[in-house]
Amino acid sequence: MNVFNPLDQDIIEKFCDNFADLKQKSVVLYGVGEKTKLILKNCKDFNFVGVMDKQSEGTLFGLPVLDEQQAIEKADCIILICAISNIEIIYKRIQNWTSDNNIPVYHLNGTELKRADSHQKPFHLMCNIDKYKQEIQLHDIISFDMFDTLIMRYTLYSCDIAQIIEEKLKILYPDVDFSHFAQHRKQAEQNSYKNRQWSYTLTHIYEEYTELESLDSSWVSILEKLEFQTELENILPRNDVVELLDYAKNKGKKIILTSDMYLSTEQITLMLRKTDIDPLLFDDIYISNEYSISKESKGLWKLISNKYCDKKILHFGDNEVSDGKYAIENKIDYLPVYNSLKLATSLFDNKWMKYEYSLSCRYVMGIFVSHILNSPFKLDESCNIKITSLEEIGYNFFGPVVKYFMDDLYHQARYKNQKIIFQARDCWILKQLADKYYTEYNVESTYLLTSRRAIALASIKSNNDIEQVCNVFMLNTEHTLKRFLKVIFNITIDDDDIYSNIYIKNEDKAVLTSHIIKRYSEKILSEAKRQNKCFFDYINKLKIDINEPLAIINFVGSGTTQLFFQKTGFTKLSEYYYFATNIPRVDSQKLKSIISVFGESSNFTGSNNNIAERTIFGEFVFTSPQSQFMGFGVNGESIFADTGINNEYDYVKEIHNGIEKYIRDFKNLYICSSKDVSVLINIIYGYLFDNNIFSVPETIRHTFRLYDTVKSDNILSIWN
Repeated sequence: MNVFNPLDQDIIEKFCDNFADLKQKSVVLYGVGEKTKLILKNCKDFNFVGVMDKQSEGTLFGLPVLDEQQAIEKADCIILICAISNIEIIYKRIQNWTSDNNIPVYHLNGTELKRADSHQKPFHLMCNIDKYKQEIQLHDIISFDMFDTLIMRYTLYSCDIAQIIEEKLKILYPDVDFSHFAQHRKQAEQNSYKNRQWSYTLTHIYEEYTELESLDSSWVSILEKLEFQTELENILPRNDVVELLDYAKNKGKKIILTSDMYLSTEQITLMLRKTDIDPLLFDDIYISNEYSISKESKGLWKLISNKYCDKKILHFGDNEVSDGKYAIENKIDYLPVYNSLKLATSLFDNKWMKYEYSLSCRYVMGIFVSHILNSPFKLDESCNIKITSLEEIGYNFFGPVVKYFMDDLYHQARYKNQKIIFQARDCWILKQLADKYYTEYNVESTYLLTSRRAIALASIKSNNDIEQVCNVFMLNTEHTLKRFLKVIFNITIDDDDIYSNIYIKNEDKAVLTSHIIKRYSEKILSEAKRQNKCFFDYINKLKIDINEPLAIINFVGSGTTQLFFQKTGFTKLSEYYYFATNIPRVDSQKLKSIISVFGESSNFTGSNNNIAERTIFGEFVFTSPQSQFMGFGVNGESIFADTGINNEYDYVKEIHNGIEKYIRDFKNLYICSSKDVSVLINIIYGYLFDNNIFSVPETIRHTFRLYDTVKSDNILSIWN
């Protein structure tokens, strides 16, 4: 029986799952390393016809090494890139001839790679607000559509309002059957239109609904009020369009509102006020139900055109037929104000669409597009969505991630009667949010000053432990041995140590580890014992009992910090909550009670888990005003790296402001915990890094810098 380490096992399983439908195809593996060998040896039911690499030739692992022409002849459909890094570089090397010959190229995570020029840009959707203002100056009367033009909903579709009402009704009136409310409300509106054409109102809809459901007429008023209140809770202004409205008014133009709608002028006025639009800005309001004609029937346009026959009229709206074509037919000029859904379906890939069946998913996506595409003038000259601030990144991309995590955490912690331990520094902002927005859960929480390095040192009790810590921290260090001993073990190197200024990455790590144990174990064990005592004195002051039910929180982990926690005694009733996890770098059998809210990823194969695969961005965002915690001083005081100040925090704070604003805006919105919702939020988060969708200026990219004292004394720019 073959025994694999966790990473190799993951590679084999992911390969078989991701490409199960390709077993009848002629497959070429790109890459000639050990991972290619692993796949060839353990996935024998695939039809591998060769391998490729940049310069290799001959045979390898029993297969021919193919050149470009041979691959074109043999690979009737697929080439799989077997590489842990530099995927984009490798793909650029082969993208032209594979695309030209219709040979799909996949990454091991199952994603098909596409040539940059294959992304079709919807340039016809680009609008320029300055040109729109110029057109306003050329006209006498400016008309605005209401919904999806001046204001919009948080919901992805307008019919989602009925779904939300249905969920409310089930809670408010459990003894009444409202299980088909949304469906029957739609039927009631269709009946209202059939009986009254464009003169029907919201009252008429609920008169039809109560008749359909055989409900008492008193329900008409109850349901009408509930729907209107739900509408008010879910509307927001399209700010740049409101700017056009203000601009037109300031230019002395006559302003009219033109809408096909079953709501009354009074209700429309309340909606305008709710979105901070002054109803007095409008000289006239034309609502279809009050004139018994509509834009869609062309009658409303004919009325307006005749009334202002000696004036030049310009209309802004989102429907290219009823707002556009029919207005033009009545001698009214038209400029499109594309709604957020149209922009989203044109700009984003279709990954999110598979989750449309879920109201929770639609709500999450609706909130996202209502902000990121609130402006119809958001696209730059490359037809990308312009990111204009760090706060915008915090709100739109990190906000949904944090809210979903915190909602899920607090629901579980309350149910399990757990005390929440927010670890420094990743959880600093989470603790701030907890104290402001999650107090009603009555779950106790504590912010614990700790770090992977600090807990590692405190966990050491033997030479074997020293060896384990060396294996962990030598992996990516840029330090000399002298600096390494100080940073990791808080000890000073001997003056005569010949390895003092040797860079660890340039030496045999096993030799250096043996040298450290042989020469410095006594010092290390002494310091570790002191740190352990200080640590337990500290947690006792915080009233943390390692034997009580604890939820220990971290951002993304691969098991290392958790293992050190467990070695210090946090084992019995502790659970470890992560945003996401990677395949453990340590013996996974020793890790207990892991909860990964957004799922697991592999450092090698990936899994389309954007949160896990872009951990470094989260490490920049999830941080504190303080620098890294390094342990305890001689008097038990907390010690931080360098000056103790995080010099990047002024930038981070802007992102934190965006996250908090998102939590505040949607404090009362509980998105049900489900795999589909977590996957969708992960997809949304990943869009930020798609250069075919978003344009992030260098001034913002440059702020994403990471300083990790444990690894290096250099500042790393992470968004190149």
